[in-house]
Amino acid sequence: MTNLDKHLARSVYKDQARPDRKNRPKRNGRSRSAKVVFTRDGQYAISRDPICSSTTTVYSVWEPSTIGLLRLGDSDPPHRHHTIRTFDNAINAKRWGRLSTRQLPPELESLPAMTEERSRAVSTWRRELENESYRLIRWAFPEVAKTTNCRESGGEIVCH
Repeated sequence: MTNLDKHLARSVYKDQARPDRKNRPKRNGRSRSAKVVFTRDGQYAISRDPICSSTTTVYSVWEPSTIGLLRLGDSDPPHRHHTIRTFDNAINAKRWGRLSTRQLPPELESLPAMTEERSRAVSTWRRELENESYRLIRWAFPEVAKTTNCRESGGEIVCH
């Protein structure tokens, strides 16, 4: 089959009625649609985001976030993050930050830079955030635990 034939075959399929998305088969046992699960208390949003034109799916955990400096008495969420996003159906925040990219708390920020003590403390703190992310992802999407071609990285689980 030539490239032109492949293109025409795709074009014909696009012109036909597409099957209902809810009844489409799963790839590798995982659904290919984006989904967000909120914890009951609204503290976390756990997302499943498929990567376009591939079989890769990224699972990540988000919490309410704020941008900018906090002042006493502000009603903004208590955390700032390096990675921010929004959800159309967010419960109690317009901005969500990825849990594993939370900025350092003041007690770690105050440790002297470039020291072994700070390095160990920050690594331990980040590892705890990442482990909490992995736990929440497996709670929200149990199919991840059954899939063998997933890897944990930086608080996200990536499945191929």
